[in-house]
Amino acid sequence: MGRSITALLGALTVVPVFRLTRRVAGRGAAIAAAVLVAVSPPLIAKSQLIEVDVPLTLFVAWSLLAALDLTGGLTRRRALVAGVTIGLATAAKYPGIALAIPFAVAIAVAGRPAEGAPERRSPRGREAPIGWPAALGFGAAAMLATLFVASPYLFLDLRAALADLAVEREHMRLGHFGSDSGSTWMTYARDWCTAVAGGPVALASLAGLVLFVARRRAWALVAGSFMLAYAALVSSFAMKADRYLLPLLPPAFVFACALAAEAGGRVAPAAARAPAGGPAAAAARPGGGRAGLVFTALASVFVLAALAGLPAHLETLRPDTRSLARAWFEANVPEGSFVVSEPYGPPLRSPLALQAMDRDLLPALQARGDAHRIYPTLEVPMFQVNPARSAVFYDPSLYRMADAFVVTGAARDRYRAEPARFRAQLALYDTLEASWVRWHEFPANGGPGPAIVVYRNPAQPVPFAARRPSPGAPPRLRDGPPTGGEAYFYYAVGLDYELFGFLAPAMSAYLEGMKHLAAESGPWLACVERAANLLGKAGRPGEAADLLERSAAAATRPEDAARLRGQLARLRAGTR
Repeated sequence: MGRSITALLGALTVVPVFRLTRRVAGRGAAIAAAVLVAVSPPLIAKSQLIEVDVPLTLFVAWSLLAALDLTGGLTRRRALVAGVTIGLATAAKYPGIALAIPFAVAIAVAGRPAEGAPERRSPRGREAPIGWPAALGFGAAAMLATLFVASPYLFLDLRAALADLAVEREHMRLGHFGSDSGSTWMTYARDWCTAVAGGPVALASLAGLVLFVARRRAWALVAGSFMLAYAALVSSFAMKADRYLLPLLPPAFVFACALAAEAGGRVAPAAARAPAGGPAAAAARPGGGRAGLVFTALASVFVLAALAGLPAHLETLRPDTRSLARAWFEANVPEGSFVVSEPYGPPLRSPLALQAMDRDLLPALQARGDAHRIYPTLEVPMFQVNPARSAVFYDPSLYRMADAFVVTGAARDRYRAEPARFRAQLALYDTLEASWVRWHEFPANGGPGPAIVVYRNPAQPVPFAARRPSPGAPPRLRDGPPTGGEAYFYYAVGLDYELFGFLAPAMSAYLEGMKHLAAESGPWLACVERAANLLGKAGRPGEAADLLERSAAAATRPEDAARLRGQLARLRAGTR
């Protein structure tokens, strides 16, 4: 369902791009721009995933259309619509706030006659005009109200939102794995001309932006201000990803197709051109004859360049290596085998996954004949910011009780790129090669998903779940500076042991996780609740109550303390 929604939002982008281009360059240019959206390889590729860049791209196109309306005259309705579109874009992805700049530019140019500005139409065109302060006020109020409706916890849990934004800001500042280097501008310029817009559209959109902004066309000032502001914003990050450029595609298609229409108008006979003093956009609208041929030729170049990129995208539509690995595990690895995996490994059904499911979901899946095997699974943490923190989790002694270890190219290749920096990680890979057995490999081969290598532990001939009375002590991290991943690590370990009936080692894991309150309050809370639950089931309600009371007093967040006291009250009520 999530992927279908993203695909629908991607397809809907055709509509505002068509309407925007038709307003500024005519129907022929609008059809060409709409086709460019429909066949754009990066938009198609990202519309098949659950990501935020495609919704942002749609709302950018709608917002620019709403801003263009404002250039035809300031009214309350137009200001409110523009504010709503900015709010939706910002809720989709926070860089959407850059649309406030074309909104302000539209208000600034609305007071002067602007060649190419849309005519006010009836009946709504007869709305009473408002001044620029009122337009700014209505737009800002609509933006904030929309943002609150679409992303309420940005306001309702402001402290958590600011903390998350601070983490993401650090991620953007340091780049992925803290090692992104080189000019961001140059990287994006290369990506824009190759993987994103393609050479013909990239060059034509730049030429169109310069030409029409120089002529002070109202629509060009609005769309161009966004392109420049957004490009400057994403280029200020150390983090680089070509998907960040997707929101620039709608205005780029408009500029490129408007330039093609302008070129067609230039070769038309003088008698066929728009009368002097008429709207400039009319002169740029190709008709038949030479003008139509020139426009069609240029538009065809744009479309054919995009179509040339589709075969490469279709090549990537192979089965995902993670799905292939999951199917292989369920066919070849006994249920209950303990699987350690780096990030982006096969999505196995695990105790952690079961714990996150809705109470009604698992019975419904079982009623449908869902036959996914359950594996105690532990994911090795990976940190995008300060990635060296993961070294403590790459100690081979942690995973002696594991039956299998999954290495993924998504993690391994990043560590191998800087061997001096990630010695501990590479040492574990060497240990796996030397002391474990390569069980199966899933090469990436240019398709989706990373390369995956599955290792088998020859020291564990019996699967984890069948090792009675005990499968071995749970892993225990070496003492050292906190990484921020310890509590979650121990929580996942505890669930693995608990679900398969090894309650004493599960309790030991939860108690270890409870030592890391300062770094991870969320997983710490989960460890407390699971430990108290185990004590209650073991017939030790007094110890469970004492644990909950002490933990509530130590909690750093009021909501955590309140939750633990509520659990304590229920425990005491049930023992009376």
